[in-house]
Amino acid sequence: MLKIKYISLFLFFIFNAACHPKPKQNISTDLNIAMKTAVQEILGKKYKTIPNSSRELVLCLTKNKIKSEVMHTLHVVVWDSVSGTIIFQKGYPGGKVRWYDRDHLEVVQIPGIVRNDEQPRPFLIDVHTGKKQQLNSLHK
Repeated sequence: MLKIKYISLFLFFIFNAACHPKPKQNISTDLNIAMKTAVQEILGKKYKTIPNSSRELVLCLTKNKIKSEVMHTLHVVVWDSVSGTIIFQKGYPGGKVRWYDRDHLEVVQIPGIVRNDEQPRPFLIDVHTGKKQQLNSLHK
């Protein structure tokens, strides 16, 4: 009788372990961890994220001001959520950056010495090629 109890108990544990569902891996969580790790290596722990309209690209940025600099430097990284890689990174002294459209960043750099006749000059950056374009040469 004791053997039957042990065999029954053994089979119960085997069956229970075999039927236990395996946890599903969440691909988006894995990509978020990969993005966080890669971006933190470049920007540090404090940065702001802004996804583009299709949510495939994520603009990550942080402002750093070094004692020797008069203005802050805006460090920019663009993460591609589809490929799971950084596709663009650059620093802009005294600038502002935002998404212009799905594939372009609008960058406004404030000149170091502002003159009466000089205004900030916005331009666009294609995040895939890194090419700079004047804002008026690309029509939305």
